[in-house]
Amino acid sequence: MYCQYLHVNSKRLNNRPLIKHDSGYILILTLMIVGLLTAMTVVFMYDVFVGTNALYNYRDGMRLSVEAESGVFLAVDFIGDYLSGVKYTDLDKYLLDSRGYTGITDDSANSEDIMTITISDEQAKFNINTIVYENGLPNRSAIFSLQALLKELTLNEEIAYYIADWIDPDDISRFRDSEGYVKNDYLYTLDELMYIKGIDSEIFKSLSSYVTVYGDGMININTAPMPVLASISYENDSKEMTTLGSERSEKILAYREYTPFNASYDIIKVADMEGVGAKLIGNITVKSSCFNIVSTTSFRELKRVISSTVLLESGESRILYWKEL
Repeated sequence: MYCQYLHVNSKRLNNRPLIKHDSGYILILTLMIVGLLTAMTVVFMYDVFVGTNALYNYRDGMRLSVEAESGVFLAVDFIGDYLSGVKYTDLDKYLLDSRGYTGITDDSANSEDIMTITISDEQAKFNINTIVYENGLPNRSAIFSLQALLKELTLNEEIAYYIADWIDPDDISRFRDSEGYVKNDYLYTLDELMYIKGIDSEIFKSLSSYVTVYGDGMININTAPMPVLASISYENDSKEMTTLGSERSEKILAYREYTPFNASYDIIKVADMEGVGAKLIGNITVKSSCFNIVSTTSFRELKRVISSTVLLESGESRILYWKEL
């Protein structure tokens, strides 16, 4: 067998001149290193940007929270000054408009900060805690009113029984296992309604504008909307429970539009209320002392909202509810 061997001179191979392909490899390696460094730089700059932005957002958010808190106390002082000079509160006073008044703004803290304060009358609403007396017995007149209010709002009247059993201390079901998973105490906040059987988010949304858990249960006839007025109950001449109803409520609304009620007894001046008005005394008022305050502050896309309920009596104020939303 014949074999031919090829001898290669290693010295000549090592000393050969640099060819074009080798320079291409170096260029590719250099570009890879530059790309990697660029990516690392971009990531670093992004992290710095995110961290700095988060820090600024935290700083601005804290400032907005403090401003919103200040807005609540500004409103409390505003309400106190107002109440000290009036004998009644009515819809003509923007402060007590039951729809809420949005008109107090302040930008002294920061030229771009916006503060808006909305104040609404809690005594324009029905206090659902009044359906059970402090001794645990049912307030049948208040339960009747709550059922009437639910009917006015085209909601299930049976909800009133579930709320009553949520509050009362006994374990006797008024309706269809209404004593299951109950609190057996008064509602501290309106949000608790969502835990009561028969109340879902849609029902809560429909009901929450007309009910409260604060105040003494007296309805302000100067500020209450039609459904609340219509649900005010009283005992008729036949000793049966009845309510004002829509027709009388419309007459009250029409009367107070031109002449606010200066005293509770003024309700007898409304047409068709001569005999009924006196029976409402003790359930109605013309001057409120419990208010909801929503203080909102915003800066660009950031926003802070504080909802608070305050009771003002005898020149003193007491916060009943406070929540930063």
